[in-house]
Amino acid sequence: MYLNKLAETILKYNHPKKISKVNFAKTIYLVHKYLCQNKKSKNTAIKYIRMPLGPVPKGFMDLHNHNKNIKVSIRNTENDLLYNTENYSIENREIEHFAKDTELEIKKLAKALQRFPTSKLVDYTHKEPSWKKRKNGEEYFIQKEDLKRKLPNVRGRKRQKTKENSRIQAQLLEGLLEDIVTESTKLEYPDLNQDGKKSQ
Repeated sequence: MYLNKLAETILKYNHPKKISKVNFAKTIYLVHKYLCQNKKSKNTAIKYIRMPLGPVPKGFMDLHNHNKNIKVSIRNTENDLLYNTENYSIENREIEHFAKDTELEIKKLAKALQRFPTSKLVDYTHKEPSWKKRKNGEEYFIQKEDLKRKLPNVRGRKRQKTKENSRIQAQLLEGLLEDIVTESTKLEYPDLNQDGKKSQ
């Protein structure tokens, strides 16, 4: 399973650091996209689900259930966001799933992305054409228009933890906004169909 191999390889180069759930999902997406851009992977190797905080690989939530090498621990600090308290790490780093040149590319990008605040990765994926034109819960593959966009180039220090959490919380609401508006409209105008026209 390609997702499993890519996830393990990213965690291998994130060692000994742990990576938060939201950051890990975005990192997988960006590394996979980069490999597609460089003809080292097919876009159909991983399917994604449109979620409020950007694309999430299909099967991501079960990764650690099917792979004993991937470990999940829970942070218990009052400042952390409840939906982002899971940290991912790897137990055995002696794995090699890819050719040496591909492995090196994954290593370089995974290490570079460690410097990025999670909110910056979410910002970037919120601008992806495939994510923008879908609704939450829809499944899709990375598309040609996504591959035309360069990867994020962010420099500077990370945000303070409280500010970072506030930004992610705001992004969650942005990602949910269309769903909230749709549900609110249904309650206020139950006779309208999905196109905003009155049902016959």
